[in-house]
Amino acid sequence: MGQKQGHGVLQWFEHGQRIDRFEGTYRNNRREGFGRYEWNEADHFEGLYVNGVPQGFGTARIAGEVFSGEWRNGCLRKGSRVVAIGVSRRSCADLSVQLDRPRAGAL
Repeated sequence: MGQKQGHGVLQWFEHGQRIDRFEGTYRNNRREGFGRYEWNEADHFEGLYVNGVPQGFGTARIAGEVFSGEWRNGCLRKGSRVVAIGVSRRSCADLSVQLDRPRAGAL
């Protein structure tokens, strides 16, 4: 099987319906550099990826709330809350209280 490599759009489907979508760059089968991941029409992450997860500046819109700032290994702290994208909740434990992350999908 081939690996995802280069810039493009990857659209996932479930039961014939569009679900998650990623537009950006893959390197060695992982998201790398600037990209936009959409879970649905309202919820998305746009920013930098390193080794497949958000790393560096990025913005997530989840359930009508905006989380913007410097992500570290897929985690972002906003006040006493933490958002985790593409990683387990435990990996963000050093960032304090957890916030439910969006549905796993293809993350």
